[in-house]
Amino acid sequence: MSIVSIKPMTHAVHERVRLPGSKSISNRALMMAALCQKPATLSNVLRSDDTITCIEALDQIISARKGGLFKKKIMGPVQVYCQDSGIVTRFLMPVCAALGGAYHFDGSTRMRERPIGALIEILQQQGVAFEFLEVPGKMPFILKAKGLPGGDVSVDIQDSSQFLSGLLIAAPLSQQGMVLRSNQMIAKKPYVLMTLELMAKFGVQHEVLDDFSIQVLPQKYQPTKLAIEPDASTASYFFAAAALTKSSVIVEDLGMDSLQGDMRFLEVLERMGCKVTRSRTSSEVSGPQMFNALNEVDVTGFSDTFMTLSIMAPFLPTPTKIIGLRHTRLQESDRVAAMVDGLKRVGIRTEDTEDSLTIFPGTPVGAEIDSHRDHRIAMSFGVMGLVVPGMSIAGAECVSKTCPEFFDLLVGFSRT
Repeated sequence: MSIVSIKPMTHAVHERVRLPGSKSISNRALMMAALCQKPATLSNVLRSDDTITCIEALDQIISARKGGLFKKKIMGPVQVYCQDSGIVTRFLMPVCAALGGAYHFDGSTRMRERPIGALIEILQQQGVAFEFLEVPGKMPFILKAKGLPGGDVSVDIQDSSQFLSGLLIAAPLSQQGMVLRSNQMIAKKPYVLMTLELMAKFGVQHEVLDDFSIQVLPQKYQPTKLAIEPDASTASYFFAAAALTKSSVIVEDLGMDSLQGDMRFLEVLERMGCKVTRSRTSSEVSGPQMFNALNEVDVTGFSDTFMTLSIMAPFLPTPTKIIGLRHTRLQESDRVAAMVDGLKRVGIRTEDTEDSLTIFPGTPVGAEIDSHRDHRIAMSFGVMGLVVPGMSIAGAECVSKTCPEFFDLLVGFSRT
């Protein structure tokens, strides 16, 4: 386990940064490119643990199918190792079922714990057979299918919108197409909207039937050229760094046309008093002399940034209540509990419920933070270290899931 110490900044900076590609877009694009019957061209693909896991899983499946996903020969069960990746697990389950064959799914200890039951139930209703090798409803399991019939499918996305995104990606491969009916409004699920926009870029059309329902007919993915924009969740740390240090930062190639819901974090920074400037090709944040109070923030739709906000909250004039967090307790870590632990270590009072975290103003003191093997915990407290002397991150290697070069980029920003 590696420990990284963070040195506080000594002066404000004015910096431009170029960040790696979006994890969410990269993984979706990799899967859709693999589903094309001719080569697609992707640029600025994120190179991280998550995308490597995706590439290796796709390679295993393609190799077993004699060099192409649509070639019938398959030697099963094909090993599909998902490591820590919820996206790889929840997207490849329906895709593999639609392609047909036998697949052995497994993942890390944490991924074995994360929810997939709602997706398993849907696939079982589609005729997919599961053999659970240890715990019913959990990995490891063997999935066996002869394709997906499709039709009218109800999807419970309370635990994760990835269930719906995975089924959307698989829907064009089903025998009769699918009408997917969500139990939550689709327009309020930015990652689902991202999936639909990327499917359209690969030539797959859909029809929104109402606020909760989408129809996708049988059709083929078409090859395209796609430049993947920088990761907005990673950008949030540099926006926060600028805000906390009264600096300014421009993130290149991440503009107002971004597909990523986490860009809504910029609206929160504006409420705090930051100056935010967006163009088609970049986004800039300049920190204020004093922060405004937020009081309450609902992060539904951009909850990957709640940890970034949490390390800023102690510097605000009044307590900050962050809501919309229930599902984050089921991610790479129990993220609410991990933030409570980290903030307690630096001397900050918090209160939490199943769905919320309230953070009280205070003066953080340096401490060693346990990352809980969660990249977003490590990166968030890394940013706090720019303004709090004596901060270090234990288990810092976990940033490789999303941004292996994160701490180098942070040093580059702070030492300009």
